[in-house]
Amino acid sequence: FGYGEPADVLTVTVDPSGEVKTPEAAREVLRRDRAEHGGRLPPGGAVVTVADGTYRLTRPLALDERDSGRPGAPVIWRAATRGKACLSGMRELTAWRPVREESVLTLLPPSARAHVLEADVPGEGTIPDFGGGSEECYAKRLNRIFMCMHWNGRRTTSVRM
Repeated sequence: FGYGEPADVLTVTVDPSGEVKTPEAAREVLRRDRAEHGGRLPPGGAVVTVADGTYRLTRPLALDERDSGRPGAPVIWRAATRGKACLSGMRELTAWRPVREESVLTLLPPSARAHVLEADVPGEGTIPDFGGGSEECYAKRLNRIFMCMHWNGRRTTSVRM
């Protein structure tokens, strides 16, 4: 990382094979640089470029006023290749099995019953209610779970269970 781009812009590259391996580490580089310069950004701001790949987050990437820019000196987070960098908090579901619960099977068309799988959601407790949510991700609403499913890196049709 260092000053680059147009003159006086702090550039940080997130790359698992580089010096800054995670988005969290990039945030800390920006915060440390700012602290070393009296809380100020370089005149041109900062650019964080995230290399292609999926970056698994175990908690939200929290950004606050320490991470924001100002007019003329923005802080920009971008993918190295548009659409090829993914910050993901998703957890992979494993141990898929055919649905056997009769109360669930009766909700399905007979022709689909042998083709529907289920898996346990990892973690403890219930799936949180995100205040209404949407089908784009999951939320608990009307005692139904809406999930955003991906298969081989591609989003599938939303499922309702």
